[in-house]
Amino acid sequence: MFATRTDALAELRRQLAIMSETADPDGPFLAGPELSLADATVFPTMVFVWNMLPRFLPIGEAFAPEKEFPALARWYSRVQELEPAFKRVAEEVQARCPRPCK
Repeated sequence: MFATRTDALAELRRQLAIMSETADPDGPFLAGPELSLADATVFPTMVFVWNMLPRFLPIGEAFAPEKEFPALARWYSRVQELEPAFKRVAEEVQARCPRPCK
């Protein structure tokens, strides 16, 4: 679908920006006050974004999801506080690849 990794990552970042803009501002979950399929679907992608995406960017390219996707970054942190299963998944990945992964 994409000619280059750069194109694919640009599309991922574009879609994450859309999700960040459309996340329910009152939350605490992506689509409102209750945990939904949206949370379960987006969470693994955010684990990748947080922990692995920096490994795939061009050397020297800055990446700060907290600035680029502020609503998703807040949600990513909050959902781990509210849902122990989400926190365990993130911790398992981070244990194998501390941020930033190298």
